[in-house]
Amino acid sequence: MPKKISEESLFDGILFSVQREKYQDEKEYIREFIRTKFEAVVVLPFTHDGKVILVEQFRAPVRSNLIEVVAGKVEEGEIPVEAAFRELEEETGYEAGNMVSLGKAFVTPGISTERSHYFLARDLKKGTPNPDEDENVHPIEVSMPEFERMLAEGQIEDTKSLVIYGLYRLWKGEQ
Repeated sequence: MPKKISEESLFDGILFSVQREKYQDEKEYIREFIRTKFEAVVVLPFTHDGKVILVEQFRAPVRSNLIEVVAGKVEEGEIPVEAAFRELEEETGYEAGNMVSLGKAFVTPGISTERSHYFLARDLKKGTPNPDEDENVHPIEVSMPEFERMLAEGQIEDTKSLVIYGLYRLWKGEQ
């Protein structure tokens, strides 16, 4: 493993910092990356009749409204499954009776420390969405074939939605 010989913080924000680190192996090299200050949860919710609950929301970095699965950050003092229940209720209004862990993974380990925890939400009870003040989230119900079509045709463009779909298919194959 390379030896870290220096580090520098280039930016320190609310959600992340940007770091520059110098390493030495057979040669010296520099890496710049984002160090997130949280872990994330990603939730694929299913209604009793097999519909998938997605959300549409504005994403400033890509300057576009995106259709995605439910996701959010793990708050301080929370464990990922608690955050999954909370984010589902905040973004969609649904309460899950059952939350199944599908695994966890680093999102883009070449440039970020962000790790996501993936969950399948079942036994849903409908309520009223209560998004964070800075979120404008709109829940959407679609059938599984419609969700798959949206993924295949590029209507859903975020990595977390693609990853959780793949994890769900693996989980379903084991059942």
